[in-house]
Amino acid sequence: MPVWLRTMRRHRFPVATDRLSRVLLPSAASPLNSLAAAIQTVVFGRRIDATALGDPPVVIVGFLRTGTTLMHELLASDPRHTAPTMFQCMAPQHFLVTQFLSPVAARLLPRRRPMDEMKFGVGRPFEDEFALCLLGLDSPYDFFFFPRSPHDEIGVYDDEIADAGPSVELWRTSFVRFLKAVCMAKPGRLVLKSPPHTARIAPLVQTFPEARFVHMTRDPLAVVPSAIHTVRLINAVWGLQRASDAAIEDWVFRHFEFVQRRWEAERTRLQPDRFIEVRYEEFVADPITGLERIYATLGLGPFAPARALVERYLAEAAGYRTNRFTLDAGLRRRILERCDWSTTPS
Repeated sequence: MPVWLRTMRRHRFPVATDRLSRVLLPSAASPLNSLAAAIQTVVFGRRIDATALGDPPVVIVGFLRTGTTLMHELLASDPRHTAPTMFQCMAPQHFLVTQFLSPVAARLLPRRRPMDEMKFGVGRPFEDEFALCLLGLDSPYDFFFFPRSPHDEIGVYDDEIADAGPSVELWRTSFVRFLKAVCMAKPGRLVLKSPPHTARIAPLVQTFPEARFVHMTRDPLAVVPSAIHTVRLINAVWGLQRASDAAIEDWVFRHFEFVQRRWEAERTRLQPDRFIEVRYEEFVADPITGLERIYATLGLGPFAPARALVERYLAEAAGYRTNRFTLDAGLRRRILERCDWSTTPS
């Protein structure tokens, strides 16, 4: 409840009149979530604190729609790895005591992601950025739900947490405690995925000095229209305010430019065996060879224990087709003008 109230107060309680009903469920659920969080702290608090994170985590970064979900699910297929699930990310403060509710949540969710028809489920690997949002930490994803709020979305990346002080400690302790609970539920090397982490290399390395990074890239002529489609859909389904098409396009361009340039500046912090660049188009053409290269470069151990499960995943996904978007001349020109430094036109 404190997180929900702080969030609404920070955004000055501006909710579109035709979306007022979307406030009812979180308002009703937040007291129950607070109770469940208190129970988890009492029952599991000491065990969570004592849980070790194990081997250095693998962090998958890259802008929205660059193939980070595919990479996340493939790396999470390795039985030696563990990844936050959707249920854990949606209930980050109490999932250890409310896991029994996951079958109920599963029946309420679609089986496919609405933006791209990939499989969707409470037990599948999920983006930890949503856990950070629900823990009350600032996120650029606030725009999806409050696009008209007067705040600087760029500033909520790592500018507040890059310097020493209370904010960096809050971010670290909240994130690490969540990840310890994830490892308590299923031990293993953490595999994390969050596009905003692309611009958070400094605090991530400060928190996990030996972390490995997989940076996904993809032709912006494919990425930008897909990202616009995704943000538009999320806002339409879950947003508390309406976002105009112009505002969504501006958000996508500004964030694409920002996170890519931040990655280029901050990857110099990483040793050559701590990160790898993966081009989506090349990876999907031969994912097994791509994964073998990732394991070898990052020192993740032999790929053999994961091969059978990865091959099974790929066989099940064999009929999947990525979204295709028709680019109008204006959008194509804007992509080439604003993203030309990273684009190979197709």
